[in-house]
Amino acid sequence: MTPVFDSRPLTPAEKYYTFLDIVTPMNVVVAGDLDRCLAADLVAQRWTQFTSLRSLPRLRIRGDLTLADGDAADSAFNAHEAAADGWDEYLARELRRPFGLDRPMRCLYLTSAAENRSRLVFIAHHAVVDGRVGVAELQMFVRLLDGRAIPHQQRLSVAPASSKQLRWRSDRQELISLLREIAARNDAAGAPDPASWPRPDVERRPRLVSLTVAPAEAAGLLAAAKSRGMRAHSAIAAAWLIAAARRVGERPHPTLQLSSPVDLAVPSPDPDRPTAPAVSVVAHRHQVTPQSPWELAQRVGAATDASISRGEAELFFHLTRVEAIDDLEAGARVVAHALASAPPAISVSNMGVISADGDPDWLRTVYGILAPTPNQMVFASAVSYRGCLTHSVGTDDTQLPADVIGSLIDDYRAVVRTMGSAEPVAGTG
Repeated sequence: MTPVFDSRPLTPAEKYYTFLDIVTPMNVVVAGDLDRCLAADLVAQRWTQFTSLRSLPRLRIRGDLTLADGDAADSAFNAHEAAADGWDEYLARELRRPFGLDRPMRCLYLTSAAENRSRLVFIAHHAVVDGRVGVAELQMFVRLLDGRAIPHQQRLSVAPASSKQLRWRSDRQELISLLREIAARNDAAGAPDPASWPRPDVERRPRLVSLTVAPAEAAGLLAAAKSRGMRAHSAIAAAWLIAAARRVGERPHPTLQLSSPVDLAVPSPDPDRPTAPAVSVVAHRHQVTPQSPWELAQRVGAATDASISRGEAELFFHLTRVEAIDDLEAGARVVAHALASAPPAISVSNMGVISADGDPDWLRTVYGILAPTPNQMVFASAVSYRGCLTHSVGTDDTQLPADVIGSLIDDYRAVVRTMGSAEPVAGTG
């Protein structure tokens, strides 16, 4: 089958992340850990085959702000041999290593022959790939590595249209009222800790930490959340807020800003077209007091639901006016200004349950991670796969040294254990 090379204008979300990539390299890293070590030349050969079958790894952003398919000859492949305990450090450097908007997805293969383990990594621009779309594509590649036939997908994604009728889109007074309400909400919560973050005079050093919550412990947390009528994201976010309050809070009961990525994408109805990423963000400030973790989780969930229902995720892009920008430099200036005024935040993303149906047994886990933006103390993503909760945690060790990061993660795991051992609420969920 001959690929159809075509292009389309970027959506506002794709524009925003394109401009962000210029200001601060924003690579999406999607990875899978394998319980075997394949020959690097075999993986390279299959990667070349994969890029001829699927459009997603060929996509790139052009200077005229269009998303374009094209020749896959520059879809880079690299292999690196190292002990598994060094993979996170190696990958952290890839989180922020620029490789040009006009270049498509890269494939990295980390191997440890002595341990018979390996890590398969896709590195792409956030304007082209988000976590769930990228993981689904990585699962396809693993099946190709397993010697199976995979479906062709040769066309561009369709730019998603908003399915919501949001009053503030057409009524300026509604927009002003919503903005005032958000401002009043932030004023009431107070400025988030820590006041010293970020320090623009210090070059950032990204750090990546992988951690896994085992099936029994993960099942306890998810069951406790379900019995209370809550999503896993609320529970996971509350645990991170409590851990961060102990380690980075500057007051006894600090206020912390939580940024929650929201997937606004509509699944593609055409099997020959991938789903277009449409990830936005909603933010809320929460005072972290000695209350029950579940009380905090309930507040997190209620605030997130209210923000989504009022279209605050769409508002995130609307306020930047990126849809009207047709110049890379102008867009980068707008996003740089937005980042400079952004408060310190903890970002928590839950990618949900990823089905292992059809995956070979030797694919141990899958996950996705972004480098934190300058205002983010922690970017934590979680995915439920084969019963485990697999986390990727991105931080900046110029301000969170290794011992602080280690303590923060230990505290997070302790809170998760506490929440998972809580008695379920009867008659709910």
